[in-house]
Amino acid sequence: MNPRPIRSSYATHVVRGLPASEEQLERDGLEQPAMGDVLVAEVTALGRHRRIEAADRRPTALFAGDLVTVVYGERYATAQYEGQVPESAGPCHLLSAGGVCGRVVGMAGGMEAPTLLRPIAFPRGSDGGRINLCEHGLAPIEPAPARPRTILVVGSSMDAGKTTTVAALVNGLACAGATVAAAKLTGTASARDVSIMEDAGACPVLDFTDAGHPSTAGHSREALEEIERVLASNLAAHRPELVLFEIADGITQRETRLLLESLAARSAVDHVFFACSDPVAAVAGVKRLRDHGLPVAGVSGRLTMHQELLREAQLALDVPILRLEELRAPSVLERLRPSAPHTEAQAILRA
Repeated sequence: MNPRPIRSSYATHVVRGLPASEEQLERDGLEQPAMGDVLVAEVTALGRHRRIEAADRRPTALFAGDLVTVVYGERYATAQYEGQVPESAGPCHLLSAGGVCGRVVGMAGGMEAPTLLRPIAFPRGSDGGRINLCEHGLAPIEPAPARPRTILVVGSSMDAGKTTTVAALVNGLACAGATVAAAKLTGTASARDVSIMEDAGACPVLDFTDAGHPSTAGHSREALEEIERVLASNLAAHRPELVLFEIADGITQRETRLLLESLAARSAVDHVFFACSDPVAAVAGVKRLRDHGLPVAGVSGRLTMHQELLREAQLALDVPILRLEELRAPSVLERLRPSAPHTEAQAILRA
């Protein structure tokens, strides 16, 4: 029988020289896994994820018997799975299409069972040890370049419209002639999110995987701050006029809250856009962001898909609610000029 090929997932894209065929594997026992460990596994049963994003970001179909290179990590997704790094290298689950694996410990109602994996081997580095993602991420640039004008997009929950808002903003700014870079600071490895930002006109685009993390669930404040420092300094080195950051999940989620507190304490962002799906979330979210001391410039997201909800929310807010077409308009660059006081955000953004 011919040796089976091994497909490397997006989560491993920062690692070079991974085995491309099972004949290149050293099968010398499976130790207890750790966060960030790279694993070659066999697909034994298809579930929720019938595709995996390859290291080149291309989504590829999965079949039982396929060999894939994935990375152990945790996941916290209110609309999908909660997953953890297991205590042993036994059968595990595919937690995301980006190639994060672990053990599902909870899932949303109605969620399909996860795709099942059987660990085969830990690929080895030049020193003979297991390959861990943290050893292959970017380092922060020292001394840090001057911080560009920075826009942050956060939301009320998963699927509130954050990535769509980022893409629309990037596209509007790029169409206005601005140079824009972007990064996703937290979440679970996803080539789709990075590709959308790039397609919209951002260059370069990075995410936490570039800093050596398959996901950020359960991370400490210090680890989150280091990811932000690595990504921010590497983007700033390209000297873009603007940088857009997206933070995953909702603003009450633990890692999101920790990072918001840190960014506010360091005055590290100039404008914040809040994505949500209903008026109550809009009002509560704007208040919470201001309580953190963050400069809220506007609201967007799924809320803007319903004219009645948009009107209801706008009556209760003193910041504008912007539809995607308004974010994509080149005039958005003028609305974000440094000279524009945050207290006049509504008048400026409605101009």
